[in-house]
Amino acid sequence: RNAKGPTIRGNNNDRRQWRKQGGVVGAAASNPQVHCTKWMLGAATRHWRKAPERFFFCNASSYAILLLYYKKEAVSMGGSTKQALLQALSAAEGAYISGQQLAEALGVSRAAVHKAAQALSAQGYALDSAPRRGYRLAGGDPFCAEAVGPYPAPIHIYDTLQSSNLTAKQLALGGAPHGTLVLTAHQKAGRGRLGRRFESPAGKGVYLSLILRPTLSAADAQSATISAAVAVARAVKALCGLELGIKWVNDLYYQGRKVCGILTEAGTDMESGQLEWLVVGIGLNLTTSPADWPEELARTAGSLYPGGPAPVSRAVLAGAIARELLSLCPAFDCLDEYRVRCFVPGHWVTVCTGAETYAAKALSIDDAGRLVVEREGGRQIALQHGEVSIRPTRTGGVIFPIVFYRSDVFNRSLRTADRHHRFADVDGHRCQSRI
Repeated sequence: RNAKGPTIRGNNNDRRQWRKQGGVVGAAASNPQVHCTKWMLGAATRHWRKAPERFFFCNASSYAILLLYYKKEAVSMGGSTKQALLQALSAAEGAYISGQQLAEALGVSRAAVHKAAQALSAQGYALDSAPRRGYRLAGGDPFCAEAVGPYPAPIHIYDTLQSSNLTAKQLALGGAPHGTLVLTAHQKAGRGRLGRRFESPAGKGVYLSLILRPTLSAADAQSATISAAVAVARAVKALCGLELGIKWVNDLYYQGRKVCGILTEAGTDMESGQLEWLVVGIGLNLTTSPADWPEELARTAGSLYPGGPAPVSRAVLAGAIARELLSLCPAFDCLDEYRVRCFVPGHWVTVCTGAETYAAKALSIDDAGRLVVEREGGRQIALQHGEVSIRPTRTGGVIFPIVFYRSDVFNRSLRTADRHHRFADVDGHRCQSRI
């Protein structure tokens, strides 16, 4: 953009010199007049500062490619050719890039580019290729570590698991670091609260478990579940533009139906009372349809995009959720946002504690994340465990809880309707048990 100073043309001498310096490589397009200008180098550098790794910047109008090497040895792409190709095609935003350009920029052969493109297609990416035009990324629902995006901890991806939480707990006991992400396309025996089965249709939902190692007492562990609910709501809003309502303590609703459940399990040091690890399991229905569920769930469960397609891939959404939750850890200081999103306070509920069942008025969420209810007779109780369900109105009508965000805090509104009066719960604290 009218940048002052000399331009850097994409000839072989320049490329070799920049490679020696571990710098930027300018690859000229078929048009000899196309060259990499100074402002393009600056743009690539700014992106690199956000993600210190091998990074591509592509100006789709001129097909000029900038390849930024983080380390000198990164010139030898090796097994990362697939990831580098994905980054380059993503930066092109749907434009074609020739195989020769990609080969020169990546420092590999055209055969290696073709092999990497086939590998990406096998992982679910929709790649188009055309003679004399090259390759372009057309979308798809990729399910791989590359699609998760930049992530600060190990990622374990599976086609099928018995339960993502079970695998995550085994990894946690084996010393897996904070932030380790377990992601699966299908669960054979997904679990919800109280040992209930969680239906996980293959390829139609986001099923993940995240290992956390916060400095937290077992008594405060519920704050992690609260933060997980907020993290899901934030990620869905950012990538899908949809507002989700939260039902105390760990369910999320959209258009009156439950679309997401959260199960938090923990390992505790019995002497100190401190948590050794937390496993937060999240199941989000993305494109599931009523035909995918048993009859008893079809009338109450929902999904964000029934039958599909979804505007975002499962892996991308999973990565966004995990990064949101990691950003909240270890402070877990999002209780105000949780209160605004939660639509239970203000309604009559049926409370089931296991020992008794009674009617009460839900009043508020206290500073410990407990639901404060008022029993008949005026006695107030702060619930940390148990199940609650919203009761129908006294006239037999349906309750439509409406929650508005304060404009001075969030500058947006939330409207959620629950037509089926099915709500969630939270278990007690036990060593290596559900929270």
